[in-house]
Amino acid sequence: MRIEPERLAYWYLRLNGFFTVTNFLVHPETRKDYSTEVDVLGVRFPFRKENFKRPMTDDELFTRHDGRLCLVIAEVKSGPCDLNESWGNPEKRNMEKVLAAIGVFPQSCCWTVADSLYKIGCFQDDNNWLSLLCIGRCSNEAIQNSFSRVPQITFDDILRFIHRRLVEYLDVKEQHEQWDCDGQALWETVSSHRREDEFLGVVHVELDTSTRGPNPSSQATPAS
Repeated sequence: MRIEPERLAYWYLRLNGFFTVTNFLVHPETRKDYSTEVDVLGVRFPFRKENFKRPMTDDELFTRHDGRLCLVIAEVKSGPCDLNESWGNPEKRNMEKVLAAIGVFPQSCCWTVADSLYKIGCFQDDNNWLSLLCIGRCSNEAIQNSFSRVPQITFDDILRFIHRRLVEYLDVKEQHEQWDCDGQALWETVSSHRREDEFLGVVHVELDTSTRGPNPSSQATPAS
């Protein structure tokens, strides 16, 4: 099967309990400004649990923050992990605009949170964890050097998580008629390739340059 990088990122976050919005656009305040776009914006609530009989274990990157609201601003690349220049430029105030549009913090706190995001790529207090999140084909040493606290997740990392989750809960996830075509294709591919190496060998993450209509998953969606 073939899947676009942003769609893979979307399903990774969704299966980890995030409510997600793709192509989250913050419109400019004046004609001279530029709009700001987040590839995938995800919010995971503090007490996320799924399946009472066999509780699902989400990625440790997120479970270490259980008890906090988790918000990720995911930057997705088809090549190595990277961040757009706009996320590191305080003069453009893009962080402040995104935080205000989301509404997690009162406006009086947005400046402090944004400043931390500009400097180290994340912010944490007793109740919240916010972070930039790099997703790409491979990790990027330059990002590690500049923003060591920003997680870098590779496509293979994501595919391994999805395979592990769906193999373990294949019966639970069998009723997935409401999933989009990518989610259904992932379930079908895992169903027919129970070995991880086989699954990684048949899933190709690449951009689709063909003309496509509106993405139905650009709306906020539940975790499972």
